[in-house]
Amino acid sequence: MDIVLMRAGTALMLDAAILVGYWPALLTVTLAAAVAVRAVMRRRSEVLLVNARAQLDEAQSQMIRRLRSASALRDNETASHTDRVGQMARHLALLAGCETEFADQLALAAPLHDVGKIGIPDSILLKPGPLTSAEWEVMKTHTTIGAGILMGSGLPLLDLAAEVALGHHERWNGQGYPGALKGPAIPLSARIVALVDVFDALMSARPYKEPWPLSRALAHVAGEAGGHFDPQLVRLFLDQIQDFIVIRERDRDNGPAEGADQTRNWEETPAAQVIPLR
Repeated sequence: MDIVLMRAGTALMLDAAILVGYWPALLTVTLAAAVAVRAVMRRRSEVLLVNARAQLDEAQSQMIRRLRSASALRDNETASHTDRVGQMARHLALLAGCETEFADQLALAAPLHDVGKIGIPDSILLKPGPLTSAEWEVMKTHTTIGAGILMGSGLPLLDLAAEVALGHHERWNGQGYPGALKGPAIPLSARIVALVDVFDALMSARPYKEPWPLSRALAHVAGEAGGHFDPQLVRLFLDQIQDFIVIRERDRDNGPAEGADQTRNWEETPAAQVIPLR
């Protein structure tokens, strides 16, 4: 028995000696395996994160499209108009030095600027003539209604759309609504959409107005630099106006050409009757 134990002890000592002699190699192999496992787990996590992000982006885009469809059922503005506002907003954001990701998000969010009109009564929303003072106060609530519909989800795209919906009727000079914000206090997204929305609306036919000729629309935009619009954005817009005309031509409403110089004497028409304040 003692001999057996001695032999066993000797064997263990020899094994230990061998392990001690090779422990640096064993440690290296173990560390390499750990690093490899960690890399695999990290790659798997990255793939899962990318997939989750893609699914989230698609879910947000789906919600945006559905809200736009719901809004279009009640508004007299065309789908082409909202599409153009999105594309023009994207282009102006890029001209203003914004990141491409922000510009792309704004292209999706901007068409929801008037989603709050869902909550405006038809008697006001679809009224062909001028609104009374009381009706106008109701109409102005479409900004807060829209923001209320869109905000609070925690989803970046919907949060941006809420920001636009709330602020696209603010004016650089502080005389807009609903918050009477002034200058840089107005979110850049809302300042961008305010400009391109008004320009495209001026150039488009509405039940309450004829389309403006291009020259008159551009004169209005230029004249509102520092008033209605951010003067820096106006400069960028006018400097690259051909780009925005191309966007309009690419996605024009059905019907006669809009914004062409008509024979009607527009100077005889009071601006308040044709500027799309709604």
